[in-house]
Amino acid sequence: LRQIGDLRGSGMLSGQYPLGVETSGLEYGTQSAVVENAIGDELPLPVQALLAEDAWLRDVVLECVAQADQAARALDGLNNDLRRACGGDPLPRDKGSRPSAQFLHSLDQTMRRLLAGLRSVDVDDEEILDRAQLAWEKSVQIAADREAGLLLAAAPPRAVVGRTVKKGDKEFVYRSGKAIGVFRKMLAEILPRAAEERRVECEEAAAV
Repeated sequence: LRQIGDLRGSGMLSGQYPLGVETSGLEYGTQSAVVENAIGDELPLPVQALLAEDAWLRDVVLECVAQADQAARALDGLNNDLRRACGGDPLPRDKGSRPSAQFLHSLDQTMRRLLAGLRSVDVDDEEILDRAQLAWEKSVQIAADREAGLLLAAAPPRAVVGRTVKKGDKEFVYRSGKAIGVFRKMLAEILPRAAEERRVECEEAAAV
């Protein structure tokens, strides 16, 4: 990748070169004694993101990745709070099926389209870049809301009433309404562009 970045920096490679990056890895199991999964993939990557002077593009890519990761963590947090509201315990770190896995999988094609599209964006294309980031955030929002809806639908009625858990001198109240409220607040902070667009649309609808 450094060699390709050097070729781009010297002008020998176009900024719109359709670069594909092959990735591979191993997921280790208990005490790294066994291999649980082997990973292989190919991703489109903007060549300009490899150059130090084009950090603006690399920052956009990293921001989008971070947003997906943070939204996934928020979903797992919602799942754990709903489990607590039902009288259960959060999933152990290394066990159980987490909603974040399905959520991230659902974003796979969207992220690939974003990366492929960013290969043709230049530093002066600020409006195009803004639209791309907004479209990405809206996709993340839709996918996260869908998974959150499934979690709420699967929660038993007692989650509405919830329960109070005492830890030391403090009491914590867990119920489905509070859990989804915390989740939506976190999502608005993670996806500020999508949240702002929704706010404007609500204000315009109220004005009408």
